Amino acid sequence: MVVGAAGVGAKEEAVLIVAIVPYQKNSAIISDDNCYQLIQRIRRIRMTGLILYMKAAQELDSSDYVISRFLEAGESLGIKFTVCTPGEITFMTESRQLKLAGQNYPVPSFVIPCLLFDSYYKVAVVRQLESLGTYSLNPIDFMLKARDKLDTQQVLSAHGFPALKTKLVNLDRLARRFIPPIDISSVEQDLGYPVIVKNITGACGYGINLCNDEAELQNLVELIYLNNKQAKILLQEYISASSGSALRVYVLGGAVIGHMKHSSSNSFKSNYKADTKIEPFELTQEVIDMSVKIAKLFNLEMTGIDYLFDTDGMKVCEVNAFPGFKGLEKATGQDIATIVLKHIQQNLSSMKANEKK
Repeated sequence: MVVGAAGVGAKEEAVLIVAIVPYQKNSAIISDDNCYQLIQRIRRIRMTGLILYMKAAQELDSSDYVISRFLEAGESLGIKFTVCTPGEITFMTESRQLKLAGQNYPVPSFVIPCLLFDSYYKVAVVRQLESLGTYSLNPIDFMLKARDKLDTQQVLSAHGFPALKTKLVNLDRLARRFIPPIDISSVEQDLGYPVIVKNITGACGYGINLCNDEAELQNLVELIYLNNKQAKILLQEYISASSGSALRVYVLGGAVIGHMKHSSSNSFKSNYKADTKIEPFELTQEVIDMSVKIAKLFNLEMTGIDYLFDTDGMKVCEVNAFPGFKGLEKATGQDIATIVLKHIQQNLSSMKANEKK
């Protein structure tokens, strides 16, 4: 019998390890390596993860692919997951205690926020978790920066990356009398028609429109304003050569882990959907290097970078702070959920090792 005590991480109680093995003279079974492996297994089992999602755990169904994959991979890695909506969590800033559905909830080892961050409370919950020491692949401030499509294009352009020509619509003009509703006289010269109209934030291609001329653009923007006077609307150049198709490159930990080219035959939008066609595509070293640099520029440990195919090369369309990977797993056959969770485990282990130095 071997008895040993080991700490399993900061702010965690010690664990008494008792291993009973058959006695063998001069056996190598009882060794420091065996004890170390046992400790590592216990550490993995004790790791806890929180998935913040738009649905509560009991509402999950077959359409929630990414969540289901994380739960499957987590079970095989010994990670105990909790899935909930941000609204189920309450907290006090001066307390280290969280409550989930009114019950005390231990601070998790890490959080995976699968959210749009379309409310202040969702952001506040993630900020509180980070303040309590919960690890997140992408800190909330960097996720919010990438979510802003105008800010994304400004940063890309400022650092010399092939960004899309983008213009912010000044809806304030609509609230002032005797001034033309919006100044779109320069759109044809600056961006050309057709022109893309989209919200400054968003996901999955929702709300993206294509206007073929000035009259369509005028009518659409006025309609948006009548329904939401605080709307933030972007106009972007339309890359006709890439209509309905795009390339997504996934970066994790400073390295490209996969990519997919996807296309739609019935829409100008290139977002991945159930009927999207996945096509083979060979990445150039130039795109690989650019993707890694962009991830570093935006301080994103994990990101999916969307490229459009222009006649003279690639254009960066979006930088996604938490990309879905259903299409990537389908395209590559890789177990992306496990790859991501193992990366989180490695980062947490490294952080704990550094704390002890």
